[in-house]
Amino acid sequence: MQDAYLRARQSWHTFDRVGDARKWLFAICRNSFLSGLRRGRRVVHSDDGDLDALDAVKEHNVAKAQGLADVYERLDVLPAIHRAIDELPEPHHSILVLVDLEELSYEEASEVLGIPRGTVRSRLFRARRMIQASLLAHAHDLGLARGASPETADA
Repeated sequence: MQDAYLRARQSWHTFDRVGDARKWLFAICRNSFLSGLRRGRRVVHSDDGDLDALDAVKEHNVAKAQGLADVYERLDVLPAIHRAIDELPEPHHSILVLVDLEELSYEEASEVLGIPRGTVRSRLFRARRMIQASLLAHAHDLGLARGASPETADA
């Protein structure tokens, strides 16, 4: 009803003052209702709330149908991320896990590790750069990255 009255107010200039206002409002209500039904057909209801991934799933299925499924396998970076995290040297590995994976604050991580907060911040910065370098090397290995090689990227 609110939508119908809003539309009526916006369309007041279309109302024929000689005509029946009730019929005019019913027509607006009906049209508003039908518009809502049409919009509702385009909405996909999902129990898990992961609607953002639907477009990606559709694109993946289209690519598979076109014989491009290997592209998605090459783009799966999760194993590379796990490998990069596992290869971090110990002080950086612990800080990255505590702050980025366990979602501890800098303050909480500094208490757990018994080091100053500034040290947590600087080691976390370096750990993230090491992860980036590792993922850049992975992209180069797959032929996905262009430009500087990972060895010259730090120079």
